[in-house]
Formats: sequence, C-alpha cells, structure tokens
Amino acid sequence: MRAATAFSLACLVAFVALGFGVAHRAPWALDVWFLDACRGRALSFAVALTELGRFPAYVALCVATLLFGLVRRAWLRNASIAVVALAVAWKVSDLCKDQFMRARPPGQLVFHETSFGYGSGHATLALTFYGAWALYAWRSDLPRPARVAILAAAGGLILAIGWSRLALGAHYPSDVLGGYLLGGAFLGLLAAATHRDPRSETQGGPLR
Repeated sequence: MRAATAFSLACLVAFVALGFGVAHRAPWALDVWFLDACRGRALSFAVALTELGRFPAYVALCVATLLFGLVRRAWLRNASIAVVALAVAWKVSDLCKDQFMRARPPGQLVFHETSFGYGSGHATLALTFYGAWALYAWRSDLPRPARVAILAAAGGLILAIGWSRLALGAHYPSDVLGGYLLGGAFLGLLAAATHRDPRSETQGGPLR
C-alpha cells in the first residue's frame, strides 16, 4: 500500500514538472520529430483506438463493469472504485489542461480537438481504467499464464491508444507521456485503495 501511494505521488510530481517544462514554450525538437514520424500512420486503426478512449465507449464499459460487480458481489467494491476513478481522472485531466494551456500541434487529422493538449486525456483515462482491470486480473487467482496475457493485452491497448493520438496529430508525445504520468498517479491510488484481493463466496478465483 505504501509503495502504491509513493508511486502515485512520484507520477504526480513528474506530471507537474513535465507540464511546466512544456507549457507556454515552443515544442521540443524531439516532440516535433516523433510526432511527424507517427502522424498519418494507419489512420483507420488509429481512429478505432481513439474511439475506445471516448465518452460512448467508457459509458458502455462502466455499465458493463457495474453489472459485473452486481453479478459477482465480491467485485462490486472494486468495480465501483474503477468507475469512480475514471470519472475523477476525467475531470482532473480537463482541469489540468486548462491550467497548463498548452496548444495542440497544428495539422490534426480526422478529429479536430478544441481543448488544450497537456496532458492527453486519452492516455490518462486509458491507464486509469484499463490499467485498473489489468491490476485486478493480476491480483486474482487466475492461472499465471492468463494473468500475464491479460496484463500484456491491457498494456498493449493502453500504449496503442496513446500512439493513436500521435497518428491523428492530436497531441505531442510529451502530452501523451504527461497523460500516462497522471494516469499512473490515479492507478497508484486505486492500487492502494484495493490492496486486498477480493474472493468469491465459493473460494474460487474472482474472475472465473
């Protein structure tokens, strides 16, 4: 629990420090180079991934999460925490964007976002929500190969959603990194709040 809290605090400090490093300044050369290398790549795939980080997708996932918690009552607390963490992370991400006021890169593709850029809300929410369920699965008593597979799939999805924001020209890489740092802060708090593994009534694995 202490390690999770310390991790959360470290991510938050790094997020703020990076924000001050990029706000109200010309973009770093590495930021521009990396963005140019990614922008316009696999646009159809990037759009699909970005949609997984938008409001309609999260509404459906939150409903599914809460229904799962109602069916498997041992998981209701953790399911509720994941939903609340997502909602709070969303609001905090929007507030942080308004504080740092970093302009988005020119030349956005497909979607034309009007909010500020730092940090990426898609990255923050993906790590908070999909990361929460990866954490829950890892703490469960599913067979280790299954837990490793779920963790790898969630990690790949989280990284892919961040990449999609670069492919669509919606963020600089440092925006995405900042989003992951803020998401890491929320995930650390969530890990501390759910540090005890849930157990089902039948003593079986909670995800079985």
